[in-house]
Amino acid sequence: MDRFHERERFAWFVDHWSSKESRSCVVGLEQGAPTGFAYGLLVDVRHPKVQALYETWGHEKLGEQKPFDDSPVFAIMVKRLTVPA
Repeated sequence: MDRFHERERFAWFVDHWSSKESRSCVVGLEQGAPTGFAYGLLVDVRHPKVQALYETWGHEKLGEQKPFDDSPVFAIMVKRLTVPA
């Protein structure tokens, strides 16, 4: 396993992004246990089926980014939300 996918790196990401006032983390739970998390809608570009799935949910690819030297290139997926009047 490369360093980007190690447990210690995950813990660093949680601490790093959670400390930023402009960021939020959403954690999915199933029967009280965490099953996933998201800081944004980034999708590894090496997984086009995942990107296609996001597109079926109404997301659009805004661009690409490589946030760290050892990270994959990610597609930036966004979804326009409607605000109730």
